[in-house]
Amino acid sequence: MTEPITAPTQPPPAPAPAPPSANAGWAVAALMFFWPLAFSAFTHAFNVYPLWAAGNVAGAHYASDRVRRLGQLSLWIFGGLLLLFTVLYAIFWWCSSPKATACSTTTVSTAAIAATNGWPPLPAG
Repeated sequence: MTEPITAPTQPPPAPAPAPPSANAGWAVAALMFFWPLAFSAFTHAFNVYPLWAAGNVAGAHYASDRVRRLGQLSLWIFGGLLLLFTVLYAIFWWCSSPKATACSTTTVSTAAIAATNGWPPLPAG
C-alpha cells in the first residue's frame, strides 16, 4: 500500500507579542510629583499602543520604558527638593530660636567702624 502524498506542512505562525505596558501609573506619578515631566510621560504613554499596533514593537517598548524612567525621575526630583526644603527649614528654624548664638549677627554702625580705624566721620545727609 502506498501512502497518500501530502503537501509539506509549515509550522504555524508565531503569535504576536503582547503589547508592552503603557505605564500610565508612572505618568500619573510624574504629574503628581514633578509636573513638567508629565507632558513627556503622558505623550510616551499614549504612543505605546499605536506604535505596537503599527508593528513597531521596539518603539513601543522604548516608549513604555521612557514613561517608567520619567515617572521615577520625577520621584527622585521630588525627594531631592523635599530634602533640600527640610534642611533649609531646619537651618532657619534653628537660627530663629533665641538660643542660637552661632546664627546671630551684630549690627555695627559706620561711625563705630570709622572711629576704630581712625577715619574721619561720614557727613550727615
